[in-house]
Amino acid sequence: RSLVAFSPDGSQFLYNTVEGLYLRSLDTEDSRLLPGTATSVRDPVFSPDGEWIAYWSNLDQAMKKIAVSGGAPVTLTDATLPFGVSWESDGTILFGQLAGVMRVSENGGTADLVVPATEGEQIHGPQLLPGGEWILFSSTTAQGTSRWNDGNVIVESLESGERKVLVEGGSDV
Repeated sequence: RSLVAFSPDGSQFLYNTVEGLYLRSLDTEDSRLLPGTATSVRDPVFSPDGEWIAYWSNLDQAMKKIAVSGGAPVTLTDATLPFGVSWESDGTILFGQLAGVMRVSENGGTADLVVPATEGEQIHGPQLLPGGEWILFSSTTAQGTSRWNDGNVIVESLESGERKVLVEGGSDV
């Protein structure tokens, strides 16, 4: 699970604690708690412009976002515990679920299944590749705590559904 994220320009980072998400600029030692994130939060990521943070809230069972400048969190969509989250430059957020890779608008709405998981498959860490056609992710059908030792790095076309294994025995792309 992701606990730390750096802003796209590298000037600040956020980290997850039991108190919520803290934001810190690299030019200071001071951190500030982002109000409204004090519940169990997972997989925080910055927006491409660095102005927002998306995360999963255990309390609400939802993907949410909050402005770096503060304010109330905004619910994007309902979701169970995600298997990796990424905020893409096309204005969408990808996240892994038991069904496969889901995509929701950065403005919220119903999440769409864009890469279905195969029978017994778990998908983690989806990312949209440049050009917007291919999604990169890790996949495993193994069970147990060491299941990702038997994972693969995969790309799948959003247009054709073609799937290619890039690395056998790889994980955490």
